[in-house]
Amino acid sequence: INARWTGGLFPAEVLKKLQNESREAIAFFDVVEKDKRDTYVDFVDQHLVGEYDGEFAIVPLGIGCFDVTMNDSVYYYVWQIVVGDFNAFKEAKQNLGPNIMPTADLIQL
Repeated sequence: INARWTGGLFPAEVLKKLQNESREAIAFFDVVEKDKRDTYVDFVDQHLVGEYDGEFAIVPLGIGCFDVTMNDSVYYYVWQIVVGDFNAFKEAKQNLGPNIMPTADLIQL
Protein backbone atom coordinates (compact mmCIF):
# COMPACT_ATOMS: atom_id res chain seq x y z
CA ILE A 1 0.00 0.00 0.00
CA ASN A 2 1.39 3.37 -0.99
CA ALA A 3 1.36 5.74 2.00
CA ARG A 4 1.03 8.82 -0.21
CA TRP A 5 -2.14 7.37 -1.72
CA THR A 6 -3.75 6.22 1.52
CA GLY A 7 -2.59 9.17 3.59
CA GLY A 8 -3.56 11.99 1.31
CA LEU A 9 -4.30 11.34 -2.34
CA PHE A 10 -7.27 9.02 -1.83
CA PRO A 11 -9.03 11.36 0.65
CA ALA A 12 -8.28 14.30 -1.67
CA GLU A 13 -9.83 12.47 -4.62
CA VAL A 14 -12.91 11.60 -2.55
CA LEU A 15 -13.32 15.25 -1.55
CA LYS A 16 -13.00 16.31 -5.21
CA LYS A 17 -15.82 13.93 -6.13
CA LEU A 18 -17.94 15.40 -3.33
CA GLN A 19 -17.25 18.93 -4.62
CA ASN A 20 -16.48 20.02 -1.09
CA GLU A 21 -14.25 23.04 -1.60
CA SER A 22 -16.23 25.30 0.73
CA ARG A 23 -15.78 23.29 3.96
CA GLU A 24 -12.71 22.22 5.88
CA ALA A 25 -11.99 18.50 5.93
CA ILE A 26 -9.74 16.30 8.06
CA ALA A 27 -8.93 12.70 7.14
CA PHE A 28 -7.60 10.49 9.93
CA PHE A 29 -7.17 6.94 11.15
CA ASP A 30 -8.50 5.99 14.56
CA VAL A 31 -9.66 2.96 16.54
CA VAL A 32 -13.00 1.72 17.82
CA GLU A 33 -13.45 -0.86 20.55
CA LYS A 34 -14.79 -3.99 18.88
CA ASP A 35 -17.90 -4.31 21.02
CA LYS A 36 -18.78 -0.66 20.24
CA ARG A 37 -18.95 -1.27 16.48
CA ASP A 38 -22.69 -0.76 16.21
CA THR A 39 -22.48 2.50 18.15
CA TYR A 40 -19.77 3.75 15.78
CA VAL A 41 -21.67 2.66 12.65
CA ASP A 42 -24.87 4.32 13.90
CA PHE A 43 -22.98 7.57 14.57
CA VAL A 44 -21.47 7.54 11.08
CA ASP A 45 -24.86 6.72 9.56
CA GLN A 46 -26.49 9.65 11.39
CA HIS A 47 -23.79 12.06 10.13
CA LEU A 48 -23.17 10.62 6.67
CA VAL A 49 -21.96 13.14 4.11
CA GLY A 50 -24.65 13.85 1.54
CA GLU A 51 -27.39 12.82 3.97
CA TYR A 52 -26.68 15.02 7.00
CA ASP A 53 -26.72 18.81 6.81
CA GLY A 54 -25.29 19.84 10.17
CA GLU A 55 -22.10 21.41 11.47
CA PHE A 56 -20.07 18.42 10.29
CA ALA A 57 -20.49 15.26 8.24
CA ILE A 58 -18.51 12.02 8.05
CA VAL A 59 -17.11 10.30 4.97
CA PRO A 60 -16.28 6.70 5.95
CA LEU A 61 -13.24 5.48 4.01
CA GLY A 62 -12.53 2.11 5.57
CA ILE A 63 -12.67 -0.28 8.49
CA GLY A 64 -9.82 -2.59 9.43
CA CYS A 65 -10.43 -6.31 9.31
CA PHE A 66 -7.91 -7.33 11.97
CA ASP A 67 -8.34 -7.22 15.73
CA VAL A 68 -5.87 -4.98 17.57
CA THR A 69 -5.39 -5.64 21.29
CA MET A 70 -4.59 -2.58 23.42
CA ASN A 71 -5.01 -2.13 27.17
CA ASP A 72 -6.80 -5.48 27.56
CA SER A 73 -9.46 -4.51 24.99
CA VAL A 74 -9.90 -5.46 21.35
CA TYR A 75 -10.14 -2.65 18.79
CA TYR A 76 -10.21 -2.27 15.04
CA TYR A 77 -9.01 0.55 12.85
CA VAL A 78 -11.33 3.02 11.16
CA TRP A 79 -10.51 5.61 8.52
CA GLN A 80 -12.72 8.57 7.83
CA ILE A 81 -12.93 12.19 6.75
CA VAL A 82 -14.75 14.72 8.88
CA VAL A 83 -16.10 17.55 6.74
CA GLY A 84 -17.01 20.84 8.41
CA ASP A 85 -16.55 21.84 12.04
CA PHE A 86 -14.06 19.35 13.50
CA ASN A 87 -14.50 20.68 17.04
CA ALA A 88 -18.28 20.12 16.78
CA PHE A 89 -17.50 16.56 15.66
CA LYS A 90 -15.20 16.00 18.64
CA GLU A 91 -17.86 17.34 20.99
CA ALA A 92 -20.60 15.13 19.48
CA LYS A 93 -18.47 11.99 19.59
CA GLN A 94 -17.92 12.38 23.35
CA ASN A 95 -21.42 10.92 23.82
CA LEU A 96 -20.16 7.67 22.28
CA GLY A 97 -17.76 6.89 25.11
CA PRO A 98 -13.99 6.88 25.54
CA ASN A 99 -13.17 3.90 23.32
CA ILE A 100 -14.61 5.21 20.07
CA MET A 101 -12.19 7.34 18.02
CA PRO A 102 -9.98 8.45 20.94
CA THR A 103 -7.25 9.69 18.60
CA ALA A 104 -9.58 12.39 17.27
CA ASP A 105 -9.36 14.07 20.68
CA LEU A 106 -5.62 14.55 20.13
CA ILE A 107 -6.03 16.42 16.84
CA GLN A 108 -5.71 20.16 17.44
CA LEU A 109 -6.54 22.78 14.85
